[in-house]
Amino acid sequence: MESFIEFGLRDWLLILGSVFIIGVLLHGYWRMRSNRGSLKMSLDKSFLNSRHEPRIDADDLAPYRAELPNGGARLISDPKQAALDLAEAVPVLMEPIDVLAQQDPLLDILPDDLAESTLLFETSLRATRLSENLEPESLDFEPPVIAPLAAEANEKSAAGTNGVESDERSPAANPRRVIECPEKFLVLYVSARRKDFSGPALLACLQQQNMTFGEMHIYHRLGTNGQSLFSLVNAVEPGAFDPAAMDTFKTPAVSLFMRAHELTDPVGVYHEMLGLAEYLKIQLDGEIRDEARKPLTRHSMELYQEDLQSFVDTYFL
Repeated sequence: MESFIEFGLRDWLLILGSVFIIGVLLHGYWRMRSNRGSLKMSLDKSFLNSRHEPRIDADDLAPYRAELPNGGARLISDPKQAALDLAEAVPVLMEPIDVLAQQDPLLDILPDDLAESTLLFETSLRATRLSENLEPESLDFEPPVIAPLAAEANEKSAAGTNGVESDERSPAANPRRVIECPEKFLVLYVSARRKDFSGPALLACLQQQNMTFGEMHIYHRLGTNGQSLFSLVNAVEPGAFDPAAMDTFKTPAVSLFMRAHELTDPVGVYHEMLGLAEYLKIQLDGEIRDEARKPLTRHSMELYQEDLQSFVDTYFL
């Protein structure tokens, strides 16, 4: 009897143990199959309890949790625009005078303060016009001697403005300007090939080309209204001329410059200035150079004209 009871208890323990193990395996298999079609995600709890953001009700975020498994969307700060220094000087075409002064031996005899002299001339000329209470200027230009293209452009400009009164609110020298435009200079040089230009020969050429001695003791091409279209200075400091001493005067080069921002037809005036440079080159055995002191080529001439035309299209009617 005892052996039967002992044998039966052992059998029952084996049977119950086997059933327990089978039940555990079946339960695990069932859990695995039931979770096969679902995706478990862990949410960032700091998203709801951030010290830098206001507390948000968890119920409000329930519809979005499945779409943001790694926490809330993070905001990126707006890019900051770099500060614009309006006091910074804007480079103009006159700057190569100083930049190239250490490269070209010719620069030792050219004025370093040509831009400053131009500004002084501009200020003096405006002060003189204000003191004399001159009438508003018209758009008539004096026709050049050897620049037919410029003369044709100026005649068209004069024909379109004769008999029309200038608007008192518009600048007298720039009735076509519609917005404020930056200063724009264009510079050409005529340098001697073999020997210096003599005063008498240079003076005869300037008189032949209707260049007038005037403000700042330099020569100017004037329009019929008295406005300076472009100017010619001595390449040797201080850049001025003395008509009384032209018999003994000599210079290795002269410089021509125009202020495009003060003109009504910068392209036409450019052709006039280029025509004078060509005339001096032929009559005085010289060479025309651009603002960088390099020989002026046809390609450079076209680039100057395109640049001036773009300037007019941008700032003028």
